[in-house]
Amino acid sequence: MTTLGTDTFTRADNPSSWGTASDGNTYTNTGGGTVAIASNHGTITHALADTDMQHGTYTSNNMDIVCRITPSNAGDIFGVEGRYSVSGGNISCYKCLWYGG
Repeated sequence: MTTLGTDTFTRADNPSSWGTASDGNTYTNTGGGTVAIASNHGTITHALADTDMQHGTYTSNNMDIVCRITPSNAGDIFGVEGRYSVSGGNISCYKCLWYGG
């Protein structure tokens, strides 16, 4: 299997961005949440709407996504997305969401 992207989040704390990943790719925030790096973890807070963090500009027909997510509150909604694209204001993706509670 070819690795398309990876990020350890091992870098200086940043209160306003995820910045550049450990593999050299940058993130694009296409949502309403506040993102930060704190203690080698990527965080998203105060999301009143979806916050989609796109890592790099990879394309692939098939992929496995491996990540670790730690919710802050029992009612948090979170997940991962693959094959994310925007065309004419419409978002298309495959996503797996966890609805807390």
